[in-house]
Amino acid sequence: MPEIFLEFGFRSKAVISTTGAALWDLSIDSKQLITKSADPLKVFAGSVLAPWQNRLAAGEWVDDFGQLHKLPINEPDRNNSHHGLVFDSEFSIQHQSKNSVVLETTLASPSGYPYNLTIRVSYLLNDSGLSCEFSAVNDGDKAAPFVIGFHPYFTIGNPERAKLNLSAQSFYTQNENKVPIEKQNVAGTGYDFRAGTTLGGVILDDTFTDLEFVNGEAVSILQTPDWKMELSQSANLGYIVVYLTDSYESEMGFVSAVALEPSSGPPNAFNSKDGLVAIEPASSFSGFWSVRLAAE
Repeated sequence: MPEIFLEFGFRSKAVISTTGAALWDLSIDSKQLITKSADPLKVFAGSVLAPWQNRLAAGEWVDDFGQLHKLPINEPDRNNSHHGLVFDSEFSIQHQSKNSVVLETTLASPSGYPYNLTIRVSYLLNDSGLSCEFSAVNDGDKAAPFVIGFHPYFTIGNPERAKLNLSAQSFYTQNENKVPIEKQNVAGTGYDFRAGTTLGGVILDDTFTDLEFVNGEAVSILQTPDWKMELSQSANLGYIVVYLTDSYESEMGFVSAVALEPSSGPPNAFNSKDGLVAIEPASSFSGFWSVRLAAE
């Protein structure tokens, strides 16, 4: 798992792994937003999730021609294929500078997903914070169903003193295996974070959508006593999964963390077709997300 160290000035640093093109550690203007996990692969820390994100129910899906495909189950207690095929893949370095890196991997018709894709991910650390751009190019001769997501964990200290603001108007109910059932309006529910909600006593492992996009980006805000940050995502990343845990095992011990996961589709999209993109041969799907400190 080679690590790539990015720096901008003396106060902003990031650590990227070539495994899963994962964002492992991030400080902006000396504010520590992401702390490296003691076991990054176990919790998918910072990983790129493709060609689906989150859960694929029973590891099975049927393509447009009626053919059943089966994928490995890596969440056996819930009988799901979890977080795609590249979270543990080695990405090659295409370009690297002091404050940027471009990484790439290929999917060459793996079992259960008979398509050929090149996935490229770039990170840039500058005075605006950290930005991530991605593209997936279809190198094959048939349209490829595709979803992409990202899995950064933000360490927050005491949840009683942390606040989350999401512009999402809808969330998905889910079954006992964390697979979405239906989309519902957040109004009048415990899933309405539009005005900002303190995270003390909150349980979250849920998917949100119908985000408010302004000038081509939706912005989520996470605030602690030490910092206030904005996570923005492009219009074709129309979903966000939020996972709150008090048992994120960092290299310094167990801490509370929030995974804010910008995504182009919800869990089980290969079956529900929600948010599912079909990348045509010789075509691509691309977008961006970023992290920046918010103005006080």
